[in-house]
Amino acid sequence: MKKITFLVAALCATMFASAAETTITTCDFTAKTAKSQSYNSEWSYGADWTLFGAANNNGGWAFMKFGGKNTTLATANPCWAKNATEIASPITKITVTTNEGNLTPAGSTVDVWGVLVYSDASRTTLIDSVVGGTMTKQVAESLDLLPTNGKSWPASSYYTVFFKMSNPSTTNGIAWIDAIAFKYDDTVTALGQVTSMSVYANNGTIYGAENGRIYTILGMDVTEQNGNLNGIYVVKVGNKTQKIAVK
Repeated sequence: MKKITFLVAALCATMFASAAETTITTCDFTAKTAKSQSYNSEWSYGADWTLFGAANNNGGWAFMKFGGKNTTLATANPCWAKNATEIASPITKITVTTNEGNLTPAGSTVDVWGVLVYSDASRTTLIDSVVGGTMTKQVAESLDLLPTNGKSWPASSYYTVFFKMSNPSTTNGIAWIDAIAFKYDDTVTALGQVTSMSVYANNGTIYGAENGRIYTILGMDVTEQNGNLNGIYVVKVGNKTQKIAVK
C-alpha cells in the first residue's frame, strides 16, 4: 500500500512539475509588423492578424492605438483585432497588455471590451464571448480574458478581441495596446477548474445579475432592458462572466 501511495505521489509531482503556461502566439504591436495611420479602415497586421479602427502612426509608435476622434468613432466602433488564420492549439487565457499612455484623450473611455470566439473562419458560429475588466487611465497593465467554461477554448478557433469606446474629444487613440497574447496552461485543463455563477433566465428576464451588468455579444450594455430580453447575452458579475440564452 505504501509503495502505491509513493508511486501516486511521484506521478502527481511529475505532472505538476511539467505543467506550465505557454504563449502560443502573440499579436505584438511593439514589433511594428505593418504600418497605418487610419482609424476607420480594416488592414492587415502581418500575415496572421487583421485590425479595424487602429493605427500606429505609420510605424511611428511601438504600440497600437484603437479608436479615433469623436467624428471617426461615430462610424468605426467597436474597433477590433482578429486572427486571420486559425490558432491550432486550445487556449486557456488571452492577455491584453496596455501601454502607459492608455486613455489619453480627455474624457475617453473603453466602455466594453472583450473577445468573441468562433469555430469557423467566416465567424458565423459563436462558441464563447467574454467581457474584460476595467482599464486604468494612463497605466500599463496586463488584463486577462478567461473562457466561460473555466477550462479552455478549443483548438482551431478564431478570435475577435474588440474595444467599444467613447471619445468626446478631437484627439485620436483611446485604447493603447502593446500586445495581445494567446496562452495555454495545461494545469488549468488538467484540473478542470470551473468558474460558475448562479444566473438563469425566464420570460425575458435574467436572474442573478442584480449586482452585475448584461451585455449583448457585440458588447452593448443592455442591463436596463432586463425583463424585455430575447437572445444571447453575456452577464458579468465582479470578475466572473457567463453567457446565457434568454427567450
